[in-house]
Amino acid sequence: MNKAEYEASKSLWLACFEDDDAAFVDWYYSRRTSPNDALGVFEDGGEEPVAMLHMRPVRMCFSGRTVSVCFVAGVCTHPAYRLRGLCAKLFERAFAIMRLRGYEACVLQPFDTAFYERFGFKTYASLKEITVSGERLRTIGRSYECVPPDPERLFELYTEYTRRYDGCPLRSAEYFKGLIEEYSLPCAYLAVSDSGCCAGYGSGGRFTAYELFGSVRDPAELVALLPKQYERVEFFLPENADASAVLRMFDGDPGLSCRTIPFCMIAPLDPGFDTGLGSMLCFDKY
Repeated sequence: MNKAEYEASKSLWLACFEDDDAAFVDWYYSRRTSPNDALGVFEDGGEEPVAMLHMRPVRMCFSGRTVSVCFVAGVCTHPAYRLRGLCAKLFERAFAIMRLRGYEACVLQPFDTAFYERFGFKTYASLKEITVSGERLRTIGRSYECVPPDPERLFELYTEYTRRYDGCPLRSAEYFKGLIEEYSLPCAYLAVSDSGCCAGYGSGGRFTAYELFGSVRDPAELVALLPKQYERVEFFLPENADASAVLRMFDGDPGLSCRTIPFCMIAPLDPGFDTGLGSMLCFDKY
């Protein structure tokens, strides 16, 4: 996209992703993506895309090897233009660009796995999605004090937590400067202790923690960092994590649920690319 098309595409994002507010979209467009990384489908003479996707460079570790991958986000089509194969055209063009840029694979977080399987994606990371009630959270209390977020310390905590898993984005202290900025937005929440971090977004009585990690081995300790002012709180744990301690904390909670969901999909761009057989984990809202 050119700069004018890129700015105009915010309207399509807001129309298709109703849970995202304008403040988040403005931040995302200024920090996470750029016109050169955004593809759009336009009507003749139109400046606002009717379908689009965004491409973000990410480095990940698979089987002990650092890999350059492209993280795709913001895949959407205006309701009036759906079922016309526009996403297929976007991915065809996007894959060609990714190969030229030297990416070995493309990853994304699906709204529907069957939709993306048509374009060659397969699920490589599933997570346990746990939902609890804010009322029950308020009875548990906080087990440790929050501290001011420090990018260097967050980088250390994240690196320690993800060392046990494949498929995690490799991050830096500079990345966490941006994360602190993002989760300082009015619609966001950030809580950091000496041992963990929780960050996410809330609206309409519902909160989702997109980041929950730390140096502690017991996931139940991280739960203490979740916000307690919402009616419903959702958070994620690795698929192979022992969630029994967490579930015992909420025994009898009518809002409690736990299910395994596909969280991240991958499409190899290099025929020799192999994700390996390790335990998979993936982070990031977009």
